Amino acid sequence: VAAFMDHSSLDRLPNGNIILHRRPTGGRHQYTTDQLRLYSNFNYALRGDRISGPGLVVPAGYMEFQELWAQDVDCRYQFTSYDAISGQVAILGAHLPPDELAPVAVRPVVPMQTAARSVSAPTFSSANERLEARRRTIIDTLMLDQLERSQHIQDEIRARRERR
Repeated sequence: VAAFMDHSSLDRLPNGNIILHRRPTGGRHQYTTDQLRLYSNFNYALRGDRISGPGLVVPAGYMEFQELWAQDVDCRYQFTSYDAISGQVAILGAHLPPDELAPVAVRPVVPMQTAARSVSAPTFSSANERLEARRRTIIDTLMLDQLERSQHIQDEIRARRERR
């Protein structure tokens, strides 16, 4: 169980997705594990100045997610707020790594049926689980690299405009 599970506005679903409750209206917002990993990586990039400045490409839904998460001021983990117009970044709380926020799910073993007998599907070996974790790390790194490339392109465009 992750250390942030005492978040007062959060429910974790069996598939790893989470629901954040909007106070005081009680609205419920569901976020998938892929969204959560993307938000965690974006948060990490903002915190480390890997990306900065006005007009960044922000993952869809990040601002609302950050606002909903911040409702629990007692949660030690928080997401960085970002103002797209000014480029201002406000680092709040500790970073929540993607593997804690949205662990890579281990698929359950489902028995396969044959006409003569029941046969179990092969279990995932630790090598396969490591391969899946490596695949997820590569995807996360590619997303961060894309954010950095986008930042670089935006900086170049801004610099060209300023030279005119």
